[in-house]
Amino acid sequence: LELADGTVVKQGRFGETVSPGHMQCEFAMFDFTEASEPGDYRVAWAGGTFEFPIRQSVFEDKLWEPTLDYYLPFQMCHADVDLGQDVTGHPRCHMDDGIRVPAKHGKGSVDGFRSYECEGTPYEAGDPIPCAKGGWHDAGDCDLNIYAQGFATYQMALAYEEFGIERDVATLDSDAQTFVTGRPDGTPDLLQQIEWGALWLLSMMQPD
Repeated sequence: LELADGTVVKQGRFGETVSPGHMQCEFAMFDFTEASEPGDYRVAWAGGTFEFPIRQSVFEDKLWEPTLDYYLPFQMCHADVDLGQDVTGHPRCHMDDGIRVPAKHGKGSVDGFRSYECEGTPYEAGDPIPCAKGGWHDAGDCDLNIYAQGFATYQMALAYEEFGIERDVATLDSDAQTFVTGRPDGTPDLLQQIEWGALWLLSMMQPD
């Protein structure tokens, strides 16, 4: 391990090469956890070099800002998203998240689908299920998974608590289901994304 100027920080050997089946690759450990002084470093070994920085904070270079400003808003489902004239947004989508399938439907169907009883729901067969607020597109498809949405919401809540991210460059109107960038509204944008995730989770909670 060297600094960018060639000063050697640590010398050693890689540990045993391992090949976990689920990773489809090989790797070996080189432990330099004691290197904590901020700076530009490189690992040099027989296979070449790899450069990387060590910083005081992962937020120092503000690499998270495009994620918060553009990526998460673009992934918002059920909302009109305006990201400015230079970035593609989208109109609200997936406003009909499901249709109440008839009970005992599909026996002998080509794809093997079959519904069973559908008790405990206020919807009649064929009714749209209006869970149409909050959440983000999941894996580019139409299936907003509760576990994925909950995990994302939880991680952002932890990030806000830990780092106090107060960046505010956009407006979210949850009632109107609109998001507009370039128009601060006095609420941290991270809190607005947490709200958007929580709205979806609450919409999945059917009252007893």
